[in-house]
Amino acid sequence: MKRKKFFFAMVALLLVPFALIGQDGAIQGTIAYTGDQAGPIVVATLAIPPDLNEPLKMDTLVTPGEYSFQNLSDGTYFVAAFMDVNVDGLPGFDEPIGLFPGAIVIENSSQMTDIDFAIDQLSRGSGKISGQVHYTGANTGEVHVYAFGLTKTPFTSTHFTFGGDNVYSLDGLFGGEYLIVAFMDVNGNGSPELNEPVGMVEEKITIDEGEVIENIEITLFDAEMHSGSIAGVAVYNGLQAGDIHVASIGLSLTPLNDVVADAQTGEFTIPHLAPGTYHLFAYVDVDSSGGFDVGEPFSESYLDTISVAIGEQIEGMELELVDRGSGTIKGNITYTGTEQGLIICAALGLSATPLAPGFAFRLGDGPYPYVISGVAPGYYTVAGMINSSGDLPSDIDEILESPLGFYLDDFVFVAQGDTVSEIDFTIEDSANSVISGNIVAPEEVHGKVYLFALGISKTPFLQQTLDDAGAYQFLPVGAGKYIVAAFMDVNGDGKYTTDEPIAFTQKLQSVATNSERGGINLQLGANSLS
Repeated sequence: MKRKKFFFAMVALLLVPFALIGQDGAIQGTIAYTGDQAGPIVVATLAIPPDLNEPLKMDTLVTPGEYSFQNLSDGTYFVAAFMDVNVDGLPGFDEPIGLFPGAIVIENSSQMTDIDFAIDQLSRGSGKISGQVHYTGANTGEVHVYAFGLTKTPFTSTHFTFGGDNVYSLDGLFGGEYLIVAFMDVNGNGSPELNEPVGMVEEKITIDEGEVIENIEITLFDAEMHSGSIAGVAVYNGLQAGDIHVASIGLSLTPLNDVVADAQTGEFTIPHLAPGTYHLFAYVDVDSSGGFDVGEPFSESYLDTISVAIGEQIEGMELELVDRGSGTIKGNITYTGTEQGLIICAALGLSATPLAPGFAFRLGDGPYPYVISGVAPGYYTVAGMINSSGDLPSDIDEILESPLGFYLDDFVFVAQGDTVSEIDFTIEDSANSVISGNIVAPEEVHGKVYLFALGISKTPFLQQTLDDAGAYQFLPVGAGKYIVAAFMDVNGDGKYTTDEPIAFTQKLQSVATNSERGGINLQLGANSLS
């Protein structure tokens, strides 16, 4: 049990680097809105790292006003809200939205009151995309049409009841490139389901500022209308027992399918596939949960891609299931401190083995070699700590207070059966590094600057303020990888609003032990939504 708790603690630490304990805290405040739109207010709070049982706590208010979240663990929280004008359950960039401008820290079950903020209407463009939706199946329901773009209008939507003229119009768009998708909400829950009709515009739509593009047709398809398929055999020769599931995950109109292979022969067929590119993942459902759980046998070929053309029947796929991954990560760990104990290391990955443990024995002055085996294909972060107590730590605080270190270069990619060597890193007793740079803003804009450094490190959350744009410095900083972000509080209300300049580093910044990582400069306004 102690080992299991330690594994979950390491997962939480590496996934999103903040601290969380306790169970009786509260966040309360008021959400204000002064515009002319109407709709329920959806408010949400996210703990960092998230509560694995309920990562995103949500509530809905009939109108703007007071909100409250109770029974919160100690930790770091962020709160945001939006007005669900079109009642689709999702925030649109044509809907009022807002967030509390800083992190909310709950300690010793504290009651955090007056966490007030406003939701505002974002700036709207003058462009429009419109057209008609076609569907020849037997289902009925509301049709939701979405536009996604890497623009100042990254997401907007509309909806209508199918059966009339079936015309849609996506308004308020800024210039840029958009992907248009749609689905029919047959069961009325506001979210797309795998068995509901879905369609998309095959080519992205490029719109200039103020341009109106018409007659963009979308055809919805039922899943059974697609005639592509993938067939083969899944084989497992281990000791665990259960149904073998084979899932296809694809960039297509049939993104996820799951079938059970024949219990005797292992043969499977995944029918009704739309054209697209797919990955296959097979697993033994030992606990009969209907989904894959860590520790269950799985196939390692899930990174391979399979292209399916219109109506194509692909056969002869062979999937071999194993009890553990066949990859290995190894390297050397440097530690020059005085703490005694075993070095525990772990690889956290986006893979079928999300946490793979290892150990390094301290013989001599080091560096100390380590090996992490049983690793499935995927991308990994590697970390290590010194365990001086003889018991595996069971919470984040114990880990952060121990000598700790992380591999600082890019994430480690492990192919099937591959051994990745020279993944070397240093463990440090305490944070002793510096992050520095300059905040630059337009000459005509002034205000207090709020800065944040979020890290996979011994110091996972750092915050400070400047009176105006200029030089900044975070210290002490633990070795690790960081995102640095900042916004300028132009209106002086102590809160972030969507028309205020904001910026953040576009990739993780590595910081070595006992060093200064300078030159992390941010140009405020470069990433503004408005």
